[in-house]
Amino acid sequence: MVKHLSLCIFVLLCSVGILSGQTEITGRGAKGYLAKFTSRTTVGNSNVFQTPAGDVGVGTATPGGRLDVMSDFGGGGPTVVVENANQFGDDAIDFHSAGAFVGNLGMITTEQPTRFFILHNSDIPAMPLTLAENGGNVGIGTNLPTNILTIRQGAGDAIADGWVTYSSRRWKTDIQQLDGALDKVERLRGVSFNWTATGKPDIGLIAEEAAAVVPEVVAFESDSKDARGIDYSRLTALLVEAVKEQQRAIAELQKKIEEMMQQPSR
Repeated sequence: MVKHLSLCIFVLLCSVGILSGQTEITGRGAKGYLAKFTSRTTVGNSNVFQTPAGDVGVGTATPGGRLDVMSDFGGGGPTVVVENANQFGDDAIDFHSAGAFVGNLGMITTEQPTRFFILHNSDIPAMPLTLAENGGNVGIGTNLPTNILTIRQGAGDAIADGWVTYSSRRWKTDIQQLDGALDKVERLRGVSFNWTATGKPDIGLIAEEAAAVVPEVVAFESDSKDARGIDYSRLTALLVEAVKEQQRAIAELQKKIEEMMQQPSR
């Protein structure tokens, strides 16, 4: 019994010794670097570095922030990849302040068109900025931009030092002077109204009415039937020619009055 037990202990100790020899790990790393296996039994440095202050650098030993990722891709390769393993999910990076969610940015892939978004707190569907693929439509305050730039209706006034419209002769053909401008202006109807969404009082034209007179300045929905809005700046050309027509009529009347004043009284 004693011999049998001693044999078992000897075999066990030999096994431990053999296993210990097989799994012995060698190598050394440098201070601050996260260790990584360079082979099954050796350890070296990885590309991840942590400073004494807790800043982490990937590819750099001098991180400039809490997380600094540096790459040297010469062909435009990715520096960081964010991927949702769920093909039916969206990709996003969240931002928190003192434990509370304050916003995120990411890609909406579960809806069409696929679009990049910047979200503040919980303002869906009125996202501050949306960039849709297939044309790059940009939305401010809306997550479904229908035009190259769409600002949500009722979001407030946009302000800028200037807005320039393409207008050079180089890009135009079949140039003709507007005819009957004064008649068209007389057929337009200026109105005052309140916006349905905000109740804000305003003045302007009715797009459907304007389309019957100067369809060139009216934008329509994709069905080409329902009016969407008016490019008021293009009405300037109509107003210029209308004023010129009116001025010609005034000049003719002045000439007739002068001729009547020069006639001898009877």
